[in-house]
Amino acid sequence: FAQGNAGLLAALAAAVVREAKAGEETTSAVELYAGAGLFTLGLARHFDCVWAVESHPGAVSDLRFNLERAGASNVDVRPGPVERVLPQLSVHAPDTLVLDPPRAGVSQEALELIQALRARRIVYLSCDAATLARDLGRLRDGGYRLGHVEAFDLFPHTPHVEVLTTLTL
Repeated sequence: FAQGNAGLLAALAAAVVREAKAGEETTSAVELYAGAGLFTLGLARHFDCVWAVESHPGAVSDLRFNLERAGASNVDVRPGPVERVLPQLSVHAPDTLVLDPPRAGVSQEALELIQALRARRIVYLSCDAATLARDLGRLRDGGYRLGHVEAFDLFPHTPHVEVLTTLTL
């Protein structure tokens, strides 16, 4: 998968990274559903250590290629589904967790693992308002508070909008 509106990609990536670091001292980030690295590269510039989780083998290959080409040696790419990989990460309470899940949103199992991770900040980019609302409700029930909300109209003249949200503990 790749975002279809090339004219807004830089602004979208910048907003995700801005919300991820939020002007605070940040050292560690976990990115779920990392894809080929649209956000990973920016996160690598602002965090000492980034774990990037992606299940699609082609995207993992592209992500590794893009990281190598950019000289980003502080990213640990973990291939596999979030539900399988997240329990294997040797990180607890990272500064930030970034996720850009598919339209179906995040599985209940993955949400439970995310809550157990106890990231101080979650940056969630969604392409579906219904699954975003569902997932935000579950994260709220786990102690997170909704902060920043921002919309990106990547598909003009359609009902589809990307929504960037930030949650904090």
